[in-house]
Amino acid sequence: MLWSSIATKAQFFTDLTNWITPTYAQSQEDQFFENWSQGKQDSIEYYLSIFILCEPENQLYHYWLGRAHIAAMSMQNPSSPDDIKSKYFHKAKAQFMLLENLDSTSYLPHYAMGMIHWKKAVLTSKIWIPYHYSRKDRDLIGKMMVFMKKEFNEALPYFQKAEKLNPNHIPTLARLSELYARLDDFGMVKRLKRRIEAIKNEEVFEASIFD
Repeated sequence: MLWSSIATKAQFFTDLTNWITPTYAQSQEDQFFENWSQGKQDSIEYYLSIFILCEPENQLYHYWLGRAHIAAMSMQNPSSPDDIKSKYFHKAKAQFMLLENLDSTSYLPHYAMGMIHWKKAVLTSKIWIPYHYSRKDRDLIGKMMVFMKKEFNEALPYFQKAEKLNPNHIPTLARLSELYARLDDFGMVKRLKRRIEAIKNEEVFEASIFD
């Protein structure tokens, strides 16, 4: 057995069904997958694959499995952008494409695809550079900056589409706020933060912030 503890299995199921709410903090969502992925990646894939076999049209199972792959990608320790393994990217993308095929009106596949590119950029920013760096290190820094900009730019339209489909999803709005800050569009950042606070105060929006 992959997990010998029945209590651990029960907690896994409970956590899976509890965290995905419109107001769930992104850091909590990330921490959930990081906790479950530390030494348990095979277990997560095993159980979620069984769930999907039993309920192939359950959107959240595909989303959770894709997010688990993103978490596995996030725990790498690359020394250059080239080291970021693509297998996790492709595994996650496959689940999110299935998710979109199940429901083209759902915000989840678009938010999830944005998270893939977001995580690749964030992972690149963690590459260690010596304090007294060499010319080779300067070339690496340049490569990192180009790669990060590319990934953040690719993430933006996915988050924009997710927000249009669900204008009350706080994690999407939070990611958009950070991306627009990188673009120096601080007017949009203020609007996004005001909307986040309004949603936290139980206000519900029907229209996209971009309309």
